[in-house]
Amino acid sequence: MFGMKMKAPAVLAGILAFGLSTAAFAADDFIAVCKAGTPTPDNDKVCGCMSDKITGSDRPTVIATMRKVNDAMAKGGALDPSTFQGDQAKAIATVMEVQMKCM
Repeated sequence: MFGMKMKAPAVLAGILAFGLSTAAFAADDFIAVCKAGTPTPDNDKVCGCMSDKITGSDRPTVIATMRKVNDAMAKGGALDPSTFQGDQAKAIATVMEVQMKCM
C-alpha cells in the first residue's frame, strides 16, 4: 500500500506533464498553420491573438480546416467557404470572426 502512495504522485505528474505538453504543441501548431495562411507583416501579432481566442474543443477542427485552406492556396486555388459543412463551416466562421477582431 505504501508503494502505491509513492507511485501516485509520479503518475499524476506524468499525466499533467503530458497534458501540458499537448496543450503547448497545439498552440505551436496553431501558430504555424496560421502564419502559413496569413502572409502579412504583423502575422505574429494576429496569429498570437487568434491563438489566444480560439481555445477548447473547437481548436483541433479549426487547425485542420485552416490547414485545408492553406493547402488549397498553396496549389494556386482557394476553397469556397460555402462548400464547407458542419464543423468545418463553423471553424471557417470562427477563423474569420476572430481574425477580424485581431487585425
